[in-house]
Amino acid sequence: CSCKPGFMGSGVVCNEIDECANDLDNCSPNASCMNTRGSFQCSCNDGFNGDGVNCFDKNECALGQDNCDFNAHCVNTVGGFECSCKNGFKGDGFTCQDINECVVDNPCSDHASCTNTDGGVQCACRNGFFGNGFTCRDINECAVGSDTCDADATCFNKLGSFGCVCNEGFREEGDACVDINECTLGIDNCSSNAMCSNSAGGFECECRPGFSGDGETCMDIDECLDESSCGGTDCTNFPGGFSCGCEEGFSKDSEGNCVDIDECAAGTDSCANEASCENTNGGFRCSC
Repeated sequence: CSCKPGFMGSGVVCNEIDECANDLDNCSPNASCMNTRGSFQCSCNDGFNGDGVNCFDKNECALGQDNCDFNAHCVNTVGGFECSCKNGFKGDGFTCQDINECVVDNPCSDHASCTNTDGGVQCACRNGFFGNGFTCRDINECAVGSDTCDADATCFNKLGSFGCVCNEGFREEGDACVDINECTLGIDNCSSNAMCSNSAGGFECECRPGFSGDGETCMDIDECLDESSCGGTDCTNFPGGFSCGCEEGFSKDSEGNCVDIDECAAGTDSCANEASCENTNGGFRCSC
């Protein structure tokens, strides 16, 4: 008598051999051995595929057989896999929750708005700034000509904006700059003997006739210093003008013209009582 395979003994008495316990099996190191009556069975461990004798690692990540969260990375390992949450998410990999970076650790510029997205963040520079949102630089609206200042105003740049100041000689009226009429308001510096003419953003001073100067200072012109002013007659200067006396035998009428004096009619002649007086242009004649 001889014992059958999987048994040992004299043949009269045969005892079962536990191939698994005695390392007599040919199962893969990545398999489990299960003793059976007169034999054994090999089955690949979880995470492996094969017939038990030959077991190959199963890539659960590639086969989609993992249970990682949708927002996690799956990394295959020998006989298993690991899950880790993607950037912008937190959790154990099997459950991942979005991180609100705008609240937790805002990466945007101080001059940008932050908008949380699924697993990330969007940064946008605010008005008056330019850049990618993570870095924002001030726009000089005055330099690039994007300001809305009036043509008669000066633009000055501010952080994220700009300001307008009306030029000298103009005043603010709403969003516009209007000319100040210095002459009408009496805030010019023209001489009292000058005429003030308003101009855009300023004014001009011009001395009146009979005065000379730059308009701010006007000095009287003494016309009597010019002998031709009165043609040799008496000349009287006054501020801004002059007057001429009439020649002997003439006097001024109501309009200032020199007219002949009728000495005979006026009784200012020097003729004798027994003589007759005849008026002449600028004088008179006596005849007996």
